[in-house]
Amino acid sequence: MRLFETRPGDDGLPGPERALAVLALVTGTLMAVVDTTMINLALPTIAADLNVSASRAVWITNLFQVVCAAFCWCLRALVN
Repeated sequence: MRLFETRPGDDGLPGPERALAVLALVTGTLMAVVDTTMINLALPTIAADLNVSASRAVWITNLFQVVCAAFCWCLRALVN
C-alpha cells in the first residue's frame, strides 16, 4: 500500500491530487510559522523604534496575526 495511491471506492480526491492538497496545507502552515517567528524576532527592534513597552509590543504580533487571518479570509472568498 502506497501513501497517495488511488484505490477503487475511495472518497475525496484521487491520489496525486491528494498529495498536492497535503503539500499546500503543509506549505501554508509552514509559512504561517515562519512569518510569526520573524515578527517575534524583530519585536524588540520594532518596540524600540516605536518607543513602546514590552507589554504593548505584544500587540504588534497580535495585530500582525489578525491582519494575516483577515487576508486569508478575503482570499478564501475569492476562491469560492
